[in-house]
This record gives sequence, C-alpha cells and structure tokens, in this order.
Amino acid sequence: MDPASPFLTAAELWQKFAPFEVFGDHVVVPGGRLAYRVSVDPALLGALLGARASSAPPLDLEVAGWLLRAGLGLVHDPAVEAVYVVGEDAVVVARTGASGGPEAVQAAARLAGRYGSVASVLAGRPVGAYAAVFEFPDASVLARAVGFFQEASEEATPRRSAAWVGAQRIGREEPFHPSMLDTLEEQTSLLESAGVNLHDLPAWWWRGAAAARVGEGAELLDPPPPATELLARAAG
Repeated sequence: MDPASPFLTAAELWQKFAPFEVFGDHVVVPGGRLAYRVSVDPALLGALLGARASSAPPLDLEVAGWLLRAGLGLVHDPAVEAVYVVGEDAVVVARTGASGGPEAVQAAARLAGRYGSVASVLAGRPVGAYAAVFEFPDASVLARAVGFFQEASEEATPRRSAAWVGAQRIGREEPFHPSMLDTLEEQTSLLESAGVNLHDLPAWWWRGAAAARVGEGAELLDPPPPATELLARAAG
C-alpha cells in the first residue's frame, strides 16, 4: 500500500494477524479455523470519496452504508459462517471444517468479487476489493482475533473518520497529508474543520455490524455481539 495513502488504519490492524496468513499450498490443521479479510481497494475508495466530495456531505456516510451492505451480504456465500463489517473492512469467518489450499484461495477470490460487485453497483463506479486467507489454531483463538479487531476498530474510529475526510480534501484539491492523522488531536482538528462531530456519528460507524448464518438463512446482528457470541450463534 502506498505509504502516503490515508487508509492505513485497517492495514495496520491486520498486521497483527500476519503470522496467521496462509497461501494456496497450505493444509488446515485438525481443529484449525479459517477466516478471510475482505477489503476495499484503498485507491478506488479514495477515488470514489474524492469524486463525490464536491457535493457529498463531510465524511460521506452514504458510501460507508454501501460498503456495510456489501460486506454483510457475504454471509450468503456457502463458504461463510459469519461476517463482521466495519468501515472498509470485513472479517469473514469460514464454515467449520472448511478446506485450505486452492479451495480457500478460490473462496477468497469469490468473496472479493462479490463484495466489489455489490459495492460497484451501489456506487455506480468501480469499487474493487481484495481478500486474504488466515488460519487460526482453533475456535477460541479465532474468537480472540475477531474480538481484538472489533475493539481495535472502534478505538480507531477517529482516525478512520479523519482518513475519509482527508480523501475528500484530496478530491477537492485541498491541502492534506497523512501526517495530519498522526494524533487524536490532529484527527479531531481535521474532523472539526469539516464540521464533523464524532459524538454525532451513528453507532454502526463506530462498532460496525455483523451477520451470522442460521440454518438456511442469515441473522443480522446490529449492534454486533462479542466475538464469542457471534461465532456461537453461527454454530448454533
């Protein structure tokens, strides 16, 4: 990712899981659980926010709603057990017993394509996505990882919000540099200059939303429950 990109928050969070990322030649260990990261292409997201910036309100939560809808829709994929979506990122939990190797890679590509297609239709312009595969030793480690991502994503809301406002400033050819996101004080200042009050933002922008497969259908979970409950609902 371009180090000058404002969209570094999610990437930095996912670096915590780098030791668990796997590729096409792996075999799932007994009891292991697969999960996918499905994310918007940051360059295309920045272009979308920038193109709309002259007429869209500050932060442009309409785009965020489109991404939320696209991410939650992944729960209908046959390979998926549950999904948690926040901002431009989705954590997708594979069904228990999912195979690794080429099958996991194919599922990841399918999820990225589905996410990008839905988001593109809603946005009326290309919104590409990419996916990565992660294997955790067991369900408890997976739950801790999802729980960490939930908590860290909520804590990162001021930075994520400021990054979206920064992309809008780039689109309007106004001064912006990623260093303006370095501290909470700078993030707050950038948001206030755009007329955005963090306390007025909807709960789903802070905490995201989740969905779980239940039988042949799906259950929307807003606000999202703790990770252990989310996985338990899907397993049940």
